[in-house]
Amino acid sequence: MLSRGRSFDDLLLETMDDVLKQVFGEEPAKVILKHIKKRYSLEEEIPERVDVFSDALCKILGSGSVLIENLILKSLYSKLELKFEEKEGYEFSDYIKELSRSAVVEA
Repeated sequence: MLSRGRSFDDLLLETMDDVLKQVFGEEPAKVILKHIKKRYSLEEEIPERVDVFSDALCKILGSGSVLIENLILKSLYSKLELKFEEKEGYEFSDYIKELSRSAVVEA
């Protein structure tokens, strides 16, 4: 679960960064995140605009973005000591919004 002083947004950003680094390596992950932040005006707002992040990732990676999103979700759920289960009709942003609401309630 979230430790004291640590926000869900911080955990989400850390998880996104970790997964991108694991998949692409340190430098390519930095380039991808920098491009997304600059091109889509997402400097500090990725957690609030996760749907824009998801769209940007899709434009950069095509169908491979789904794999990255699933890795982010699985890692995030694991860090929160929850089991990730796919839900019909859910998109990446739906899972994040749901987790964000439950993390706020439990914090």
